[in-house]
Parts: sequence; structure tokens; C-alpha cells
Amino acid sequence: MVFRGSESLPLTSGKICYSGSWEDCKTLIEHVHNTYLAKERQAGKKARLYAYGCSLGAQILGLYLIKEKSAACKYLDGAILYGTPWSTFKGEKFFYENAFGFYQKVIGLTLSATVRKELLPQLRKYVSEEDYEFYKRVLETNWSGLKAFDEHIFPRMFGYANKQEYYEAVSLAERVTDIKVPTFALGASDDQICGHMFAPTKAAQSPESRICFGTTDYGAHVCHLYGHLIPKPWYTKPCLEFLQFIEARSTFRKKEE
Repeated sequence: MVFRGSESLPLTSGKICYSGSWEDCKTLIEHVHNTYLAKERQAGKKARLYAYGCSLGAQILGLYLIKEKSAACKYLDGAILYGTPWSTFKGEKFFYENAFGFYQKVIGLTLSATVRKELLPQLRKYVSEEDYEFYKRVLETNWSGLKAFDEHIFPRMFGYANKQEYYEAVSLAERVTDIKVPTFALGASDDQICGHMFAPTKAAQSPESRICFGTTDYGAHVCHLYGHLIPKPWYTKPCLEFLQFIEARSTFRKKEE
């Protein structure tokens, strides 16, 4: 899924992409399924659909799986979440204060400049003049990083009463057992952005859980690399092992039937 307004795609509404954009994810998954997989299956061919999300994309995909519960099983056979921000609500302090706030500030100021220069002019025809001036003022005076988005822009744009209500709405950890699609979540204990201590590993061990966690000591935030001169990513290996397991299990069940 390409985030709204990225890759030079024009905005078609008064909304930009954020961690709660799970309905965009739903639209894409259902479109791919209904356009391609449904026809393949009707023709008697083996066809399965998997979804992968990384960082913000993992949070959006995870929220889709939670919101849709068992309904998502109609479209997806498996999912992979990599470098997931599990609890925006509980992890706020860690994210904003870790490394003296360096990461959130770099991410936030970069996003702020992009939205102000490229997306704000497009938003103007879809929002009220009052909202436009509000967004413009926040972006032009933003030196705090992502805080300006979390405290001002996202709550106003998506109808939350305040930052806390927004955080609670997009947090995954507290509702992870609502995920019914077989899911593999890969992360690292030294993730300096998301903080893997907020991952719901205990909930994943419950009988109703459909999620499997893989946690390494090192790997930082989506940086599972090997090699010296030219490091290469290796996170794909456990992810592919999980998908191969799903494939093998599906084939075995089909033979039993």
C-alpha cells in the first residue's frame, strides 16, 4: 500500500495517511482479493493471499487485522508484522524521550516539511479555510517533531477529542487476541524507536492467540543485517519460513479433505 500523497500520488480527500489508516488497508486487500484471487480460485487454482507491514505499515496492517477480526480470514491466509509500534498509548514516553527525542524529531520534522510543501496545498480544496489555516500554522511553527502531529493535526483531522483518545484508538497491544489471521511478528529487543518491551508477548501465549512472535537481541528498528563491508538484510528468512509453514499446512489439510 502506498501512503496517501506519497510517490507523487495526488490527494483525493482532506486526509493524509496516519497510524489509524486501517480502512485504506482494508480497501486494498479486498480489491486485490476480489480482482485476482477470487477468479483464480473459481478456476480451481491454488491461490492464497498474504500481507506484510513494516513499521508504520505494520501498525496499520495490525489495526486492520484487529478491527476486522474473523472477517479478515476471508481475504488473508497469513500476515507478517515487522518492527511494529505495539502500543502508541503506553510507548509514548519511550518514543519521545529515547535518545533525547532525536528519532521522533528527525522523523517529525521531515514529515512536517513534506506535508507543508507538498500535501498542504492539495488539502486546501478539501478542507475548510479554518482547518487549512490551522494546519498551516502548526506546520510552519513546528520544531517539536511528531508531537505537533499527535497533539494537533491528527486529532483534528480524524475527529479525536485529544491526543490520548487518538493513542488509545490506534494501539494494538491491548487487543492483539482479536487478530484471527495467522500472523508472524518480528522485532528486536534493542528497537530504539518502538520499544519491544511493549509487545504483547504474554497475550500471544494465550489459547485464543493467532500470533507468533520472533524477537532477536539485536536488530534495532527494522535493521536485521548480516555481513561487514556490504551488510544485507536477513529478516526475510524467518518471514519466508512462516509463509512456507502456512503453505505446507494448507496443502496438508487439503490432502486430508
